[in-house]
Amino acid sequence: MAALRTAFRPAAKSIITPARVAAFRTTAPLRIGAAGPQVIQGTVNDPAPIPPVSRSHGSYHWDFERLVSIALVPLTVAPFVAGSVSPVMDAVLCSALVIHSHIGFDACVTDYIPERKYKKLAPFATWALRGATATVLYGLYQFETNDVGIVEGIKKVGGGSSEAAMNPSENNGRLYVTFVEPIYIIDFIALKDTSASRCN
Repeated sequence: MAALRTAFRPAAKSIITPARVAAFRTTAPLRIGAAGPQVIQGTVNDPAPIPPVSRSHGSYHWDFERLVSIALVPLTVAPFVAGSVSPVMDAVLCSALVIHSHIGFDACVTDYIPERKYKKLAPFATWALRGATATVLYGLYQFETNDVGIVEGIKKVGGGSSEAAMNPSENNGRLYVTFVEPIYIIDFIALKDTSASRCN
């Protein structure tokens, strides 16, 4: 029995080889870059440092994020459903969208570019995000004061206007309601059935 076992052992080893496994590969091997710099602070026997307790970076910060996220729901729907455009409502909507986007991108920077590993890149990414946020705020301010505003602008992108939204009969029966998110725009278009009225 032992002789039989040893007789089949080399064959079993030679059946599965890297060349045979590679033959079943359907895609090219992915060459990923080297890992980022590995930083070890202290020794393996030292406890992990505990960050100082701060409510502004803890529960208050989390509550503020949730409040902004929840507030975006009525803020994005109300101007389009009501049909009236208010500069104050436009400004509040723009501010909430920019704050919500800034918090999300800041979390990405914190997670993927940690300061303990990237001493120079992390502060640069943080300040680049702040600069981009300030630029967006300035652009929206110019758009609000010198143009039609974000709500009216989105209605025009969707193919409607405030007058068309308030009077669907004057726009071939179309009622435009636009829902805004920081990254994408979705248009919900309710069409009035005009074929039945034509038959009558």
